[in-house]
Amino acid sequence: IVKNCLRWLIDIDVKNVVNGRWLVDVDGTNDVYDISRLPGNRLIVKNESSQFECLVDEIKCVGKVFLTLSKSI
Repeated sequence: IVKNCLRWLIDIDVKNVVNGRWLVDVDGTNDVYDISRLPGNRLIVKNESSQFECLVDEIKCVGKVFLTLSKSI
């Protein structure tokens, strides 16, 4: 996945949502978010431009990010 100066390698076989960085489908739009699990099957989902809290089944985690590359000049 490529966005601006960032690149992510995604493991699409991982589906059990745990703390970490994920490629997430929110209402049909995919983006990379940092996810923190809370009690009660709740998640804190955030990236550089937004943050929200939701239930696990309200979003679809497409895959877990296992490598982030950033371009520095």
